[in-house]
Amino acid sequence: MTRVGRDEAISKAVLHERLRAWVRDFPNDIVIGEAEFGQTAWLHVKDGDKTYRLNADTRRDGVLAYLALLDSIAWRTVANRNGRQNAVACGSNSEPIPHFYLYYLDG
Repeated sequence: MTRVGRDEAISKAVLHERLRAWVRDFPNDIVIGEAEFGQTAWLHVKDGDKTYRLNADTRRDGVLAYLALLDSIAWRTVANRNGRQNAVACGSNSEPIPHFYLYYLDG
């Protein structure tokens, strides 16, 4: 998947299109980014006045779980494993989706 910088952040709708296309067109890819970049921001997403990042190590199983929730999805900022309020939980669950590394970027 092509990398998107913070200054070129895409909408959630475009994110969803790109994730669906990635699942469909690259069935052998395990992660959305290049493996050597790991936890590096790979896609930036703008929703209103908030910006988010989706990391390069986001895995196919996480993307599939996210796409399955789209009908009733709501993004909520929750504490990450270090206690910082920047991890994103989706849907009715208050926990982030495993292997879907989406974070809120403040400011």
